[in-house]
Amino acid sequence: MTDYPFPESRLLIHYSFHPSLVLINPPALDYPLYLPSSLWGEYYKSYAEQFDLYPHIQLNVSVETIQRDKSQNKWAVYLRGESQPRLFDKIVMAAGTEHTPVYPEIPGQSLFKGQFLHAQSYKNPLLFADKTVLVVGQGATAGDTCVVWIPLLLW
Repeated sequence: MTDYPFPESRLLIHYSFHPSLVLINPPALDYPLYLPSSLWGEYYKSYAEQFDLYPHIQLNVSVETIQRDKSQNKWAVYLRGESQPRLFDKIVMAAGTEHTPVYPEIPGQSLFKGQFLHAQSYKNPLLFADKTVLVVGQGATAGDTCVVWIPLLLW
C-alpha cells in the first residue's frame, strides 16, 4: 500500500476561505489555503471566541416547534423540556442537504457484489487502499474524494 500523504485520514475540503470570512477573522498564517475538516473546526471555534458567540450557542438541544409570533414580529422556538418559547428575529435552518442518501439507479447493479458507499457515510480513505474504486458523482464531494484517494488506489 502507498503511504498516505496527508496528515489526517479524513476528507480534505477543497474550498478555500471565503473572502468575507478572511476579512472579518483572518485564519492563522500557517493554515493552508485548502483546509482539512479539523482546521475548519479550529477556525469556527476561533471565530466564536473572537466575537464572544459562545454565550449565545447552546448544543445538544431538540427543537420541537418553530412558529411565527405575529404579535411580536418574532419567531417562537419551542425546545424540548421548556414550556416557554425563546423568541428570535431570524431563524437559520442548517440541517444539511445530504441527510438522506440518494443512490443512482444503474442497470445490473444487483449483480455487483462489492460495496456501495454514499459520501455521507465516508469517514476514512484508508478503507479503500489497494482497491479498484468507481466514484459516481460530479459535485464537489466526488472531486474532493478522488483527490484524497489517488495515492491509495490500485491502477
